[in-house]
Amino acid sequence: MTSANPSCETREDLISLGQHLPLLAEALHGPDDVSIVAIGSSSTVGEGASSKENSYPNKLAPALSARFPGPKINMHNVGLNGQEAPDEAARFKNDVLAFKPALVIWQIGTNAAWKD
Repeated sequence: MTSANPSCETREDLISLGQHLPLLAEALHGPDDVSIVAIGSSSTVGEGASSKENSYPNKLAPALSARFPGPKINMHNVGLNGQEAPDEAARFKNDVLAFKPALVIWQIGTNAAWKD
């Protein structure tokens, strides 16, 4: 029997970045909502996932909320199918920075590699 919400226990050494994320840490301990923006192409949008609701940004938001229950975490998925890095970079001011994110997740290079 499988659970509708399976647990994903991950070893700490696999999730450690080896770097600090000071803006995110500060936001997680502050009084305001935490804004996270995911930008990229189809992998960010959720193409290839069983549904758009199962895209990595949509799965990450509740996982972070469970781990950091204090602030409200707002995940903004601004991925667009088929985009490459220059197109995404051109959208940063309006589509990313407008959210005043504490963290930006940028999925980059997949389409360039796919197109050779």
